[in-house]
Amino acid sequence: MLDALRALANAALSLANYAVSLIWSLFEEGKRYAVAVAKSFVAEAKSLAYGLYNEAVGTAHKLFNAVLSQATDLFNRAVKVAFDLAQDVKHWVLTQIQPIVEWVKLELAGLSKLLKQYVDGLSAQVQKILKDIGQIFAWISSYASEILAKLSGLAQFLTPAMLGRLIHVLQDMYPFLLSFLLNPLGFIVAVIKDALLTLLEYALAYGIGCDSEPLPPWPAFSFSGFGGLTPSYAPDMSGFTETGWPLDQVWVSGYTFGPGHPAVDLGCHVGDPVYAIHDGIVQEAGWSNFGYGYTVVIKGGDWWSRYAHLETIGVQLYEMVRKGQQIATANSTGNSTGPHLHLEIKYKGQYIDPLSIL
Repeated sequence: MLDALRALANAALSLANYAVSLIWSLFEEGKRYAVAVAKSFVAEAKSLAYGLYNEAVGTAHKLFNAVLSQATDLFNRAVKVAFDLAQDVKHWVLTQIQPIVEWVKLELAGLSKLLKQYVDGLSAQVQKILKDIGQIFAWISSYASEILAKLSGLAQFLTPAMLGRLIHVLQDMYPFLLSFLLNPLGFIVAVIKDALLTLLEYALAYGIGCDSEPLPPWPAFSFSGFGGLTPSYAPDMSGFTETGWPLDQVWVSGYTFGPGHPAVDLGCHVGDPVYAIHDGIVQEAGWSNFGYGYTVVIKGGDWWSRYAHLETIGVQLYEMVRKGQQIATANSTGNSTGPHLHLEIKYKGQYIDPLSIL
């Protein structure tokens, strides 16, 4: 009986082991199947996702191309409209300007004709002047021996100092004579330029007016020059005090004082020292764009003075200077035909003749 129970227990145990083995086999098989199904599902999902992504990218690309095509078409249309508008504006402008251009051409043609007539007339006058000068030179040559004889007789009256001064004058005149011989027309134009500039300066001054200083009367032109030596607007000099000399030696070499030229041109040599004629403060010291070249202006009390056509300037703006102090050296800068000192003096705000106090 015991053996039968033992055999039955062994059989039951074997059956249980078999059942466990079978269940484990089924579990393993189920797990493998589940993993396979999951992998298949993931692969399917991945494939579907890739498909959807590619579809979305393709759709977006098509949409972008369509928008780009529309934008390009609109841009091309806008460019065409702008180009057409520009062409219309250009045509309108040319239509409006063409009459003006034709009028300008006609005016320029007339002006050119008048200018040619003027130049031709001026050329004829210059030729006549040159002819007259040639006749003068011929006359001088014909009487050269007689002139030389008189000059030799005059030489005994000339002192060495006077001869030295004459030599300096001839040296200063040499550039003028050389300029005239090399370019007669240019020399004559340069000579009359100052008179023309004077007229233009007066026209400008009276046109814009003057608030700080009274304007001198308009110059009266005659064949002898502009105005006289004594102006009608000379101030009262009852309060006059002595002033110094602007140069070591004072002698007139060019224009004197009068309407159109409120100054005196004093002869000098390049590099001669220039002195302040009165105490004062430097108001200008440098290059002038009004024909003075390098210039210095001094204002002190009732006195005001300008020193023009300088070579170098030895003072600075707003510097205090004393009478007799060297302020510059002389030359021929600016609108000038030779070395000289252009000296202007005002007393109590009005121009005076520098020669009346030097």
